[in-house]
Amino acid sequence: MLRFDYAHQTGDVPYGNINASTEWQTDHLYLTGNPNLRPWKQDRLMLALSMFNNKLTLISGYNNGKGFSTYITEEGAFQPGIYVTHPVNTENHDVTLLLGASLNLNPLKFWRVNLSTSVSWDKLNNAVGGIYYEGWKNRWQVSTSQNFVTLTYNFSRGKSVSHQQANSIISVNSDTRNR
Repeated sequence: MLRFDYAHQTGDVPYGNINASTEWQTDHLYLTGNPNLRPWKQDRLMLALSMFNNKLTLISGYNNGKGFSTYITEEGAFQPGIYVTHPVNTENHDVTLLLGASLNLNPLKFWRVNLSTSVSWDKLNNAVGGIYYEGWKNRWQVSTSQNFVTLTYNFSRGKSVSHQQANSIISVNSDTRNR
């Protein structure tokens, strides 16, 4: 069986991130919102081919995300020594390519086993606060699940820029490994 999926997503901008009120954190740092934030957008394509009565599935995918937001901290233009943290949209165009395979086995009538692996390539092309980030990040994931237990191993290598919906300060990593 051949499956094709397309999804277009648009995210919400939380009210706290667009509210222009000021919240002092310390004597030298305050938080403020950004009323000019735009929602992030993402397009996703997925193609899957299931063979041998759904025992083997091959997957390929493409993801294109734009306009994620993050927090940056800058020195105030009119107040030297006073810093402001505020959310901004990244001027990005992140592309992810994915290839994967999944093997579904049923060795005993009550025991189901799923073995899957995937590899993805993320092309980063971000500009945040006038700083430009570009590079590739490769990820490889292997997982197995048996009825209700899942074990997963992730390995990533390359540059990464975090841009979760305005909830983290920018971090740049040149080599990341997680288990």
